[in-house]
Amino acid sequence: MINLTLPYPPTVNHYWQSSVKRVTANKSRVVTRVSEKGKAFAENVFWLVREQKANKKLQGNLKIEVNIYVPDNRRRDIDNLCKSLFDALQKAGVYLDDTQIKDYRMIHCGVVKGGKVVLSIEEIEL
Repeated sequence: MINLTLPYPPTVNHYWQSSVKRVTANKSRVVTRVSEKGKAFAENVFWLVREQKANKKLQGNLKIEVNIYVPDNRRRDIDNLCKSLFDALQKAGVYLDDTQIKDYRMIHCGVVKGGKVVLSIEEIEL
């Protein structure tokens, strides 16, 4: 089992950045990419995972429990945190691919200044 404490992740609304790219004089298309905030979060997670020796590259099916400590009392959809958190854990080498996640639980645990997530990851049999 892997236990990690990480900073509060950007929501999906702040993880993606869309812009319009001109293809020709009369045509344009929308380009979506990870925002600077999302990239900074992923890099921070990368170093924290290394520091906590959690870069295990787990290969089996996974169960993840995420205890969420929000930074303030605003209303939030906690499911909006999954994408940035799971992608960052993959990039940090905790597991090979976030498609391995077969069971996850997000628990709102109250307010902590700055916010954080405390999570446990374990391989499971299906």
